[in-house]
Amino acid sequence: MHFPPQAITHLAAFSAPIEQAVHVGKFIERHDILLSHSPLAIEWDKVKEHISLHNGGNTLSSNSIITRECLAVDEFQQPNWPAVYLLSMVWGFGETNGRPAKDGPAKLFVSTQTPQAAQRINNAAGRVLAGDLAGAFDSLCVIDGASKLSEIGPSFGTKFLFAVGMHLALFLPTQNPIRPLVYDARIKKAIDKLFASFQANMPAQDFLWMDVKEGVHYEAYCACISESATLMNRNSRAVHVHWDAYKLEQLLFEQAGNIA
Repeated sequence: MHFPPQAITHLAAFSAPIEQAVHVGKFIERHDILLSHSPLAIEWDKVKEHISLHNGGNTLSSNSIITRECLAVDEFQQPNWPAVYLLSMVWGFGETNGRPAKDGPAKLFVSTQTPQAAQRINNAAGRVLAGDLAGAFDSLCVIDGASKLSEIGPSFGTKFLFAVGMHLALFLPTQNPIRPLVYDARIKKAIDKLFASFQANMPAQDFLWMDVKEGVHYEAYCACISESATLMNRNSRAVHVHWDAYKLEQLLFEQAGNIA
């Protein structure tokens, strides 16, 4: 499964996206009091230590940043997945929600403070490591699902699955060629525009997965991005550019308004 051929050619003409650093310092400052005195204090300390390490060991400040590569938590060879969940939420809220928010961020963190939530987070991570992306999605972020963590939908749930995939790529690079990717409203907008412009005569049932609400849709989305990136390498005129699923997903996110 992949994007229509015309869409592949269209996407291959774009320049590969450059990794953008997300400023997270102010977000951390706002939540430090809440989490430093919560059952997640140990995990929160690990998150801050990790971000500081990737800022050259500097003390956390309002200018502290984090990149996608930081989600590959190399110091957690046997990760504390609730801590990785917190790290992915910090990265996810970062600049997008870096201004004073209502209580959404706090709810996201508080929702992990129960044994049931930790069990769901660990279960989702285990399913990713086993190559079951559909099960991972269903266990964490199905819309209106009984297993869904409070306040977590695909936009933020898949950020955690992505972080697990980054860990997998670091320590088990030959396993599970289809990796979990972020899926949010911007990416949906880009995909909708692509198919509206380039689907031509391809069967409509091939695109039923595009509105990702269940695990089978999410797995199809990840597979589509992965295969499309492979095909883009054959179409790209820039021989020095190597497309992979991560770069293509980032391109869709950054160019959602200009993609077609």
